[in-house]
Formats: sequence, C-alpha cells, structure tokens
Amino acid sequence: GSLSDLGVAQEAAVQALGTQLGQELQQQREELRWRAEAAESSSTELARRLADAKAAFQADQQEQSRSNSDLRETLRAQDMRLCDMRTSLEEAALEREARASMRCTALEAACQDLRCSLSDLSAGPDAALQALGR
Repeated sequence: GSLSDLGVAQEAAVQALGTQLGQELQQQREELRWRAEAAESSSTELARRLADAKAAFQADQQEQSRSNSDLRETLRAQDMRLCDMRTSLEEAALEREARASMRCTALEAACQDLRCSLSDLSAGPDAALQALGR
C-alpha cells in the first residue's frame, strides 16, 4: 500500500509541478508578447516621428533654398542698379569736366583779348584806332 501511495503522491507532485511550470511559461509568454507589442508600437511611433522630422527638414531646406535664390536675385538687381548709377555718375562728371574745360578755354580767350586791348591802349591812341580798324 504505502509504495503505491508514494507513487500516487509523486505523480501528484509531478503534475502540480508541471501545472505550475506551465502557468509560469504562459505568464512569461504573455509578458514577452506584451513587451513585443510595446516595442513595435514604440518603433512605429519613432518611425512616424522620424518621417515627420524628415519632411519638416526638407520643407525647411526648400524654403531656405527659395529664400537664398530670392536674395541672390535681389543682390543681382541691386548690383545692376549700382552699375547703372556708377556709369551715370561717371558720365555726369565727364560732362561737367568738359563744360568746365570749355568755360576755361573761353575765359582764357577773353583774357587774351583783354590783354591785347590793354596792350593796344597803352601803345597810344593811334595804335588803338588802328587796332579798332583791324
């Protein structure tokens, strides 16, 4: 009797141990599945954030590129205006210089005429009359 009771008790203990191990394995499987789902969800969220960040970065780059292009165009237009102004100022300066030179030449001629007239006057009335008759 006692040998068979011992076998039954061992079998019951083995079954209880098997049931306990099965429950622990089930718990570990569920915990691993939960962790895998959480990791997948986290990974999906990170991938979405990365895609959003890339899109925002590309939009910023495109805007920066457009802005740089606009600035380059504005700079070219300003440079052309400066070139036109410089040319215009140089032309005005040359024109003023030419007018001043013509006035100077006219003044020199007038001075020469005055010198001649004075010279004729100082030579006496007869020379002055002769000079007028020239």
